[in-house]
Amino acid sequence: MNQLEITALSTKTYIGVYPWEQQILQELTFDITIPLTETIINDDLANTIDYEKLCQHITSLVETNRFRLIETVATQVVDSIQEKFNVPHITLRVSKPHAIVNAVNVSCRISR
Repeated sequence: MNQLEITALSTKTYIGVYPWEQQILQELTFDITIPLTETIINDDLANTIDYEKLCQHITSLVETNRFRLIETVATQVVDSIQEKFNVPHITLRVSKPHAIVNAVNVSCRISR
């Protein structure tokens, strides 16, 4: 299977259920996997996904909104990508590093 993978796209936003969390910018990272169709790409960007535009889209969406839950972030980002980039299948993982004191990471993965 051919796929496009973007790993550890980093952005900051206001996220959390506690009032103090909504006062500080916190890092979120994104891992995205999108299967590539069998279409002949022929070294032409028009025949595939412009991953620079995809990353800019995710960054803009996340940085211009506030969230309580990473599950909400994941759902909104997947919905937006599928609509804007006409992607029929995507797997996305949103991570909130150091969200818990004794854990390296907390994440949510959605596959549609």
